[in-house]
Amino acid sequence: MDAWIRIASLVRAHGVHGGAKLWLDTDFPQQRCAPGQQLCLTHAQQGTLYTSVRSAQAPVKNTIIVTFDALPTRSDVERWIGADVSFPAVAQHALPEHEYYFHEIVGCTVVTEDGVHIGVVDHILCPGANDVWVVRMEHGGFAYVPYIADVVRAVDVRRKCVTVSLMEGIIP
Repeated sequence: MDAWIRIASLVRAHGVHGGAKLWLDTDFPQQRCAPGQQLCLTHAQQGTLYTSVRSAQAPVKNTIIVTFDALPTRSDVERWIGADVSFPAVAQHALPEHEYYFHEIVGCTVVTEDGVHIGVVDHILCPGANDVWVVRMEHGGFAYVPYIADVVRAVDVRRKCVTVSLMEGIIP
């Protein structure tokens, strides 16, 4: 099968008619979870399930409620709690310059303009005006790096490296 990109995890059943609450880890939830979209669920005990989205509500914060064709009942969904939900890589569209998919940024090493290693991007938050890249620091804890031009100076997705200019308060 072609490559798949993780976009969410199935966190719980919702309602009695096969609803699944997904914790999103994608920048395009409405496109990735649109009705008819093919997705792949991967679970440690259940294995792999290829299915399509039957219905989807509008995303709320970092979650979305969907139903899957292959999981028509609440008990079907409950067996897949904890599954990773993935999207086919071939369905990605090209992004404009200086825009990146979440999976391209998560896992990148973060360094200052002086070459000081800060940590690795662990996940991304979408609180409003701009995304915030959550960096797991080497000595423990997290740094919250806003994705704005004054802070993020360079991104090299091939080398998995992000160069930042630290503003006061970013490093705890």
